[in-house]
Amino acid sequence: MSPIFIATAACLILLQVSLPKRYAFVPLLIAAFNIGNVEFMGELTIVRALIIVGLIRGVATGSRPIDTSNGIDRLFLLFAFFALLSAAFHPEAPYNPYNERIGLVLNVLGSFLYGRCYLIGEEPLKRLAMGSLIALLPLALMLTLEVSTGKNYYYGHFGARRAAAMFRDGFRASGPFAHSILAGTSGAVTIALFVPFWNMKRKLAILGIIGCLLIVIASNSSGPIAATGFTFGLIYLWRKRQYVSKAKWAVVWCIIIMSLYMNRPFYYIIDSIDFTGGSTGWHRARLIEMSIEHLGEWWMFGTDYTRHWMPTGVSWNTNHTDLTNYYIHLGVMGGLPLTFLLIAIIVFSTKKLLNQVFTLESENRMPEAFTAWCALAALGAHTSSFISISYFDQMYVLFYLLIASIAGLTTKTDQSPAQTATGD
Repeated sequence: MSPIFIATAACLILLQVSLPKRYAFVPLLIAAFNIGNVEFMGELTIVRALIIVGLIRGVATGSRPIDTSNGIDRLFLLFAFFALLSAAFHPEAPYNPYNERIGLVLNVLGSFLYGRCYLIGEEPLKRLAMGSLIALLPLALMLTLEVSTGKNYYYGHFGARRAAAMFRDGFRASGPFAHSILAGTSGAVTIALFVPFWNMKRKLAILGIIGCLLIVIASNSSGPIAATGFTFGLIYLWRKRQYVSKAKWAVVWCIIIMSLYMNRPFYYIIDSIDFTGGSTGWHRARLIEMSIEHLGEWWMFGTDYTRHWMPTGVSWNTNHTDLTNYYIHLGVMGGLPLTFLLIAIIVFSTKKLLNQVFTLESENRMPEAFTAWCALAALGAHTSSFISISYFDQMYVLFYLLIASIAGLTTKTDQSPAQTATGD
């Protein structure tokens, strides 16, 4: 392990315990954007170490990371329960199923509880945006250099998996991420957080948006480009927010119409999305079809073998095909309960954000309402990206911190002393 890597880990852990509690989530964001998901102490990654240290600090300083009266919090507890339960229905070889699922729970529940310790109060989304800006600007610079030179500057010292940029119809920068799609997605799902600053701190907004766009462009991947377009589309719908309830039925009718007029299932529409000339949309649509066709193999507690689903597999596991779908990946690990719980978390979070938007609008607090709407756009970017890539590296941090900030949203009328205590 590189001495620079060890020194970076030590510095981030030191920051985790020394920064004012209001900003103590920033080290985790720095690690998520800039440090690869590699183990440096047993099965601990820097991200996992920061989560553990952060939770210890949070609890020791009076934070209450779980609130069973909060519906989103209860869903995460159920997620952890079913994830651990599923381990009993998987064999020991070639890996220990309990270790794998404990790791999953630490990643998912740990990131969420970490966020619940530090991203609380009335403006968690703005603080999340500020922390993200600090963390992503180095990534934007390094990925721009990588796509220009073909050299990965995160390799050797910061946990990157490859020394050179991926190449398919041009260089595709991945930096410290496991794949260029994940690298680009990190920018696509963050860009909406900076839009609310346009009328308040325009220079900050411009810096954040440009940084995110540079990350997306450097990845040279269709998925992040589509997620970026989807994000701006949702932000534009702010002007039509009064039609939200009708929009739900519009989506349903679109799916029905596509199913009637297409010769294939409607989700094959993603086969047509190709912004870079090297998209593998067919594989992603076919994976959905095969997961439905083989539902009986995995619906209850998951499965240890999916290699027969697709004509191609993956080099790192001969038992599986390439599970480029986060919903399906979780289902393969723990069955439909995990998939449905992820969807429920998204639905509950969406409802909370919409309630926040219309509550703040009724109080004539339009900037705060627009901030909540932009968080909805960021959530939409994540949920759409789940269809094209599984968050199998440190990307999960960005999603579950966003969910934690949504779960911790309050208005002035329902804010409690515990929620305002953001200092040590």
